[in-house]
Amino acid sequence: MKKIVAIMGSPRKSETFKVLERTQKKLDEFEKTEFEYIILKEKNLHACVGCFNCLTKGEEYCPHKDDRDLLIALLDNADGVIFAVPNYALQVPALMKNFLDRLAFVFHRPRFFNKSFLAIITQAVYGGDNIAKYLKEVASFWGFTNAQALVLTFLPETNDRTLSEEQKIENNISKAVKRFHGVLNHSKNMVPSFGKLFLFRLVRTSIKKNIKNTLKDYKYFNENGWFESSYYYPVKLGLSKRAVGFMAEIIGNYISDKKKKELAKKE
Repeated sequence: MKKIVAIMGSPRKSETFKVLERTQKKLDEFEKTEFEYIILKEKNLHACVGCFNCLTKGEEYCPHKDDRDLLIALLDNADGVIFAVPNYALQVPALMKNFLDRLAFVFHRPRFFNKSFLAIITQAVYGGDNIAKYLKEVASFWGFTNAQALVLTFLPETNDRTLSEEQKIENNISKAVKRFHGVLNHSKNMVPSFGKLFLFRLVRTSIKKNIKNTLKDYKYFNENGWFESSYYYPVKLGLSKRAVGFMAEIIGNYISDKKKKELAKKE
């Protein structure tokens, strides 16, 4: 049985939570799952103080001792992850933003590979598509495989919805769940896009040439064998993508060498 972890980024158990419940119900029509709700408001998660410890020394050096690691463990053990948020001032609510900030080190050291991701955004008027794009980009950097986001537009807490409006909401949820279920069952060791492959090779070259081997990013890449691998996980690359990877490394080396020469002139 696949495990789904749904992280609720709203301070209220209202419309967004109801959509999550309907999402779970629809998903169970495809395949029975173990579905766990994480209500961020109920978790002990202190605000990020921007100390940079997690980025340079390691996440274990964060000054906060709270529920962060517990939440990470839930994501690590999930097959699929859902981030559900309402549109607050054209962005995610503060609860969700703080959660993302506290996991900022995952941008440097991705870990959630072979896991599917769905962003759910509820709103009254406008802006949800940009929030969906943002959350999908975060998920991609963290290693998730994205399904197309679900953005629902409706007035909250009202009984004035017509039958056609309610049916449209139901249809959109059904379509999103179908896409998510498809990714959930086909997200293992997917061949990366040209862009993802290029970025991986560029980043690893930069880390290998510019970062001290005592820093966390270097250790993480080295321990995972990423300085020698084709990608983050075993995957067969075609000739064109192998060429793109090689080109990214050439560019990365050029940029690194140029910076070292410029820094040497300052000494």
